[in-house]
Amino acid sequence: MAGAADGPAVLAGLLGAYAAAHQRLDVEDVRALLEEQASALELRAEKTEAFVAALERDGDPQELAGASQAPNSAGRMSGGGEGLTGTSDAAGLESAVEALREELCTLRDELAALELEDELLGHQESRFWAVQHQLSVAERAAEEQVASLTTRADQIARCRGLLKQTSVLNDAFSIWHDGAFGTICGLRLGRLPDVPVEWSEINAAWGQVALLLATLAREAHFSFSKYRIIPQGSVSKLAKVGSEKTTFDLFWSSGFFKTSFNNAMVCILFCVQELGEYAEKTDRTMSLPYPIEGDKVGGLSVRTGTHEVQWTRALKNLLTNLKWLIAWSTKRQRVR
Repeated sequence: MAGAADGPAVLAGLLGAYAAAHQRLDVEDVRALLEEQASALELRAEKTEAFVAALERDGDPQELAGASQAPNSAGRMSGGGEGLTGTSDAAGLESAVEALREELCTLRDELAALELEDELLGHQESRFWAVQHQLSVAERAAEEQVASLTTRADQIARCRGLLKQTSVLNDAFSIWHDGAFGTICGLRLGRLPDVPVEWSEINAAWGQVALLLATLAREAHFSFSKYRIIPQGSVSKLAKVGSEKTTFDLFWSSGFFKTSFNNAMVCILFCVQELGEYAEKTDRTMSLPYPIEGDKVGGLSVRTGTHEVQWTRALKNLLTNLKWLIAWSTKRQRVR
């Protein structure tokens, strides 16, 4: 009986010692220990059964009867005591064998439960690795997408930097010079005695001036106080604010009198001066290179009644002031 009762304690001791040595119990290790314990129990049961059989054989009633015919009664009493002791030991061993069998069944049930749990854990592990693989694939895809977006953002930032350095107004309204003439979009503005520029080219140049000035005012959210510019290409006009029927033609086609054309050029000059003053208020570094007073820019009149050389120089000064206003507008856009 003591051996049967010590079985669980021995197993617990073995598992405790293994856990203390390895800090954890693995299912396979537990299964091996249980199988080893079961084998030991079976071996003990077999030995116990063999011992019980031998004891029962030695304590056969016939043999005991022959032993009882000894001459002294003490011997008979002694033989009878041995028979009773053998019978008691046999019963105890049978109980021990039964206990060991029950313990063996218990251990086998535990082993089966551990095997089932191991199988369930195996399925869970398989599902875990499947999900982990899916997450890894999704993570790699997300990283690739982030890298792609980062590259795209860098490209956009570079393009934005290039666009900031690009002046749309400079490209759309290129102001330069061609000898004594100031030019806008390649069109000469003015006339010389030895270079009689066609009026169609001059009118087209004035149309570009009107469009540029109107665009600059719109970009700055600025409104002229006296005149409204009406860009219409080679037949552009200016209308008086508050009296829209009063218009001035910013072109000349034919005829001797150029009153409307001269008034339109003076009105344009006034608008350039007004926008220039506004620019100087918003940007202290801004200053028109050629001051404007009345019908003069840089001390030269824009009216056609003057000498053609002076008129051409005045128009060139006007275009230079417009180029300064383009630079001011471009700077405003970059700051925003």
